[in-house]
Amino acid sequence: MKEKETYLKEVIMKEKETYLKEITRRTFIKGLGAGAALTMGSGLFPAISKSKLVGSVPPWKLVWSIPSPFQGLDPHTAGDDAPYSFKMNLYGQLYRYQDSPPKIVPWIAKGYDADPGGEQFTVYLKEGLKFHDGNEITAEDVRFSVERTIEMKKQVGGTLAPILAKDSVKVIDKYTCQFNLRRPSGYFIAALPMLAIVNSKLLRKHDKDGDYGATWLTDHEAGSGAYILKKWDFAKGWIGVQWPAWPGGWSGKHLKEIEFNTIIEVSSRISALLKGQSHALELFVPPDQLKKLKKNPNVKVIPNTSLSTFFIRLNYIRPPTSNIHYRKALNYAFPYDPFIEKVMQNNVVRSEGGPLPNKMWGRPKGLEIYKTDIEKAKKELAIAKKELPPEDFNREVTVKAIKGYGSTKLAALYLADAAAELGLKFKIVEEPWTVLSSAAREKDTTHDIWMHWRNAHIVDPISWIGRLYTPEYQGAFDGSTFYDNPKVTPLLIKASSIASQDERKKLYEKACSLIVEDAADIWISNEMLNGVFTSDVHGWRYCDVAFGWDVYSMWRE
Repeated sequence: MKEKETYLKEVIMKEKETYLKEITRRTFIKGLGAGAALTMGSGLFPAISKSKLVGSVPPWKLVWSIPSPFQGLDPHTAGDDAPYSFKMNLYGQLYRYQDSPPKIVPWIAKGYDADPGGEQFTVYLKEGLKFHDGNEITAEDVRFSVERTIEMKKQVGGTLAPILAKDSVKVIDKYTCQFNLRRPSGYFIAALPMLAIVNSKLLRKHDKDGDYGATWLTDHEAGSGAYILKKWDFAKGWIGVQWPAWPGGWSGKHLKEIEFNTIIEVSSRISALLKGQSHALELFVPPDQLKKLKKNPNVKVIPNTSLSTFFIRLNYIRPPTSNIHYRKALNYAFPYDPFIEKVMQNNVVRSEGGPLPNKMWGRPKGLEIYKTDIEKAKKELAIAKKELPPEDFNREVTVKAIKGYGSTKLAALYLADAAAELGLKFKIVEEPWTVLSSAAREKDTTHDIWMHWRNAHIVDPISWIGRLYTPEYQGAFDGSTFYDNPKVTPLLIKASSIASQDERKKLYEKACSLIVEDAADIWISNEMLNGVFTSDVHGWRYCDVAFGWDVYSMWRE
């Protein structure tokens, strides 16, 4: 035990520069299994101070620190999670999700009519709403926003492209637009909160060689949200200030200025919070650090059940994970319970719906999920070894973790240790989310194995099982495994193309069962997301979509 304690102290020292760098995987995992005290923040967590926070930030400003870098300020090209910070505060949408469980509410729109077949929707806009430059929001801005989103061919466009073409919107009058879908859809209205409505006149003015104003919008904004852009720094983040003409008004308690900044290292983010230099953290704070933060009188932690799932992605087209028995071996080998208990400290629950969240409809009753069983893993691997060429079976597999998110590194370590027990060689690499998600878009550059969360962008099964396993979404990071099962694909396409939820439910249940049988990925947990704030922050409204990053209701006092 003394030898292990000495080893763990050495590990902690190494964490200061690079999280768990150069650690022998098997020794590390065994150390945790033996009840060792090392957790993700050990040795890095700043001492708890009982004195009041002394920061230089004025009380009318809030600083929110997150680990994900920003890729620009374009709401139609910036994918992933970080852009929700400016989509929710600098821009408006036709509809928006609020609260938990999420409810869809009119925003720029005041209502809609739908034909029974689910192919045509007529949306009516609120009159008199304006963009930050004073231009009125009209149906033409909606039409332009759809055209631009589809033409930009990024994540938002990739989500909407199966049901919308660039010319799908017809302007009926100044405040009425008609959406003519490419095919019937049961999730169209649920998807509208993804579409930011941009100022068409302003972007046409700044168009450069037909780029829809994309060059200009990299470091400017063309929105109608409660805040207007004050400052942007590609490396640091952005700052917004109150827009005086915001229709919601500014009576009562509100923040005059907001800042979302990027601090990649978790220890640095927590240090900034405890010094009063920032006032909020991302919702994925590692559980061991969360436990310590809860004891700090200067910090408040607000827990929320969520629709967020965490899983390990397995390349479907590149050996050895292209082999179903190899994938099943990994599914049986992963130590789910130790990971959930020791790493996540039971702040998550086991995924029981395979690719779907536990609370989402479309999950079949009695679905048999994979449980740790090394003997079954060995049997599956023996079959894989017979079916795969030796050079494919024996090659070193690279497992990618997200830099700045310690639980992904630990999940990689647990998987690599389980693989080593089977005689397989896995190499772990950490990279920033922007690098990982970009590489995941192409067959040649996507990863052998990587892991990420799937959050609720649309409150519908399409957001999980549809986007992750339907070939038409390949080219976005969601389709990174390039999964294409001829039994599954027709079910998913049909489920997204009909209006009846009862019929869609049956199709999703069947597809879900087939995907689990195919061991397409390793589904680990459903997340508990925790808002972490300094004690003077009030008014936060958590939402399963967009992380509660709409700060209009918040204040510090």
